[in-house]
Amino acid sequence: TGTQQFSAVGHYSDGSTAFFTSSATWSTSNAVVGSFDPLPFYNGLFTISGYGATNVTANVNGSIATTTFTISPVPVTGLAMATPSVSLPLGVPMQFRVTAAFSDGTAQDVSALATWSVSDPFVLSLSATPGVVQGIGVGVATVTASHST
Repeated sequence: TGTQQFSAVGHYSDGSTAFFTSSATWSTSNAVVGSFDPLPFYNGLFTISGYGATNVTANVNGSIATTTFTISPVPVTGLAMATPSVSLPLGVPMQFRVTAAFSDGTAQDVSALATWSVSDPFVLSLSATPGVVQGIGVGVATVTASHST
C-alpha cells in the first residue's frame, strides 16, 4: 500500500506549459492495483491497493493522456514467527504471528496472508482465523507459516 501523486501538464504549440492536475478527471483501468481519491483536494492522488499494471488516464476537457503504472511485488527474504516455542493447554486457542522481511529492507506482519499448517493435527487444530491454533491433544507439534509475494 501507499500513494502515488500523478500530474497533468498541458503543452502548447508556442512551447508554454500549464498544470491541469486539479482540473483533470482521473481514472484507472484496474481497481485491484488502486484508485484515485474522489476529493478535489487530492486530485491525481492514486492509492495503491495491490500488485499489477493499470492504465492511468487524465481527462481535461476531452483532451486525454494515458500512461501505464505498474506495481511489482517486493521479494520476501525471510520470515520470523513472534512465538517460536510455547506450551499450550488443551482447549486454549493461541494467535501466532509471522513477520516477513522484504528485499527493500521493510518488514510487515503477514499473519493474515500466510499459509498455516501444523505437523500433528491430533495435537493442534487450525482455526478458520489465520494463525490461530488450539491444543486438542497431548504431544508435541510444530506450527508452520509460509508466505511469498
